[in-house]
Amino acid sequence: MVVSPAERTLLDVQFENIACPRDGRKGYGMKTGFCHHCGGPLEFAEKVFRNDTCKGCGSDVYCCLNCTEYDESAPNQCREPQAEKVAVKDRRNFCDFFRLQEGRRSSAARDKAAEAKRKLEALFKKPK
Repeated sequence: MVVSPAERTLLDVQFENIACPRDGRKGYGMKTGFCHHCGGPLEFAEKVFRNDTCKGCGSDVYCCLNCTEYDESAPNQCREPQAEKVAVKDRRNFCDFFRLQEGRRSSAARDKAAEAKRKLEALFKKPK
């Protein structure tokens, strides 16, 4: 998200100057991402809390599908080896390793399902 200098607020400048204690990145205070369910933008001032929901669709934000560590091909579908297994990936949980995914995630399973549906429609298409 590109913001012009005129649109920046004092709060934006304050968040840009906060360094992450883990890796030293600037802008540690502001959390931005996209909802796993509706794809709508998510913005949080400091951190994502367990009870936070998407303003667009009401789905849980603090869940595996919105986490940077989520990986469909990893064991327990999580890259964090110390994380406990979470059975339901689209619901809120108590994981201590949650970090909001900043970009949009392309799901390989979703892509495969869409391709299979397209092939089925082509196979059973009625001739004109």
